[in-house]
Amino acid sequence: MSLSSLFMFACEIQGLAVRPQVVKDMKNQYLAMLPLDNTSEPFLDSFMDIQIELQCCGLDQGYLDWGYNISESCVCTEESTNPCVAAPRNSALYEHTFSDQPIMIYREPCLPYLIEHIMMNINSVMGIMLGLTLFWVLSVVLCIVILCRLSRKEDIPPVVYSPEAKAGNYTVLLTDAAEYT
Repeated sequence: MSLSSLFMFACEIQGLAVRPQVVKDMKNQYLAMLPLDNTSEPFLDSFMDIQIELQCCGLDQGYLDWGYNISESCVCTEESTNPCVAAPRNSALYEHTFSDQPIMIYREPCLPYLIEHIMMNINSVMGIMLGLTLFWVLSVVLCIVILCRLSRKEDIPPVVYSPEAKAGNYTVLLTDAAEYT
């Protein structure tokens, strides 16, 4: 158990050391997907869901990452908490509208939110690992303390038996049990 605790500590230290590199690699991996209108359909489907959930648009440059074909998932909702801007008039969002009102889209790019979300999950896992490791270390320390206490000799007074205790010098408290019932 103590070896596994040492292994867990080593993994946690390694995880903390590589966090900046993980962020850099994630950013490079997502930026390799640009431009968004030329990426694969499965990625686009999941990314549109991410845009709706995180209330953002595009990866790095906001709605500019979409080019002419700004996604419908970038359109701001009434419950939006993130800032919105008017979509450019020359985008595909205005093809089927007849009103002169601007279409509001999310201003912020999704990449910072994605990285923050993933790092929050990594931090949660590392926190659970740290808690489990500390629990293991505590159990090892308590086992050592118990073993040390068991091996220590203590002065135990000898038990003295008397003949009266064996004979049972008892007195009758009730003389007539029938009276009290």
